[in-house]
Amino acid sequence: MPRSVPSDRDHKRGILLTFGPESRNLMPTVDRVRDLQPINLAGALGAAESASIECLTVYIPSKDKAGNDFDQTPWIAEALALLSQIGGGATVLPPAEGAWLNPETGTLIREHVVLIYTYVDPYRFGALLGRIRGFMHRLGRETGQGEVVLEFAGRLYKIRHFDCV
Repeated sequence: MPRSVPSDRDHKRGILLTFGPESRNLMPTVDRVRDLQPINLAGALGAAESASIECLTVYIPSKDKAGNDFDQTPWIAEALALLSQIGGGATVLPPAEGAWLNPETGTLIREHVVLIYTYVDPYRFGALLGRIRGFMHRLGRETGQGEVVLEFAGRLYKIRHFDCV
């Protein structure tokens, strides 16, 4: 049975941190793996629930496919509200400088992309999947994008054909 809090003896021998009662996800940094004792990190930290491991990130562009600026503000607000419903909260990162190559013109479009992310609750995520799709397709269509993207579980999903109204 994993312990919640490491003892002084554990510090001398080494411990194997886990994310839940049965998890053994983190690799130890000591040579003697068989001597490591797993602990429950969530319990040791006093976390209210087990850790969410799947991250959903929405990328909000600042320019259309022709390189024209548009106001990101309403899109950021809507994405923040939607992702907060999915994970119980969401974070907006400061704009990051990015670039992409317009395949139609060969022009390099530089822009300031805003990333919004949440760690998902799987039940809420499944229930709100249609709203996520609707938001992403509307973002692409109404802001004149050639492509919009979101990232989930380490995969980048590119949407190039947008649903009609």
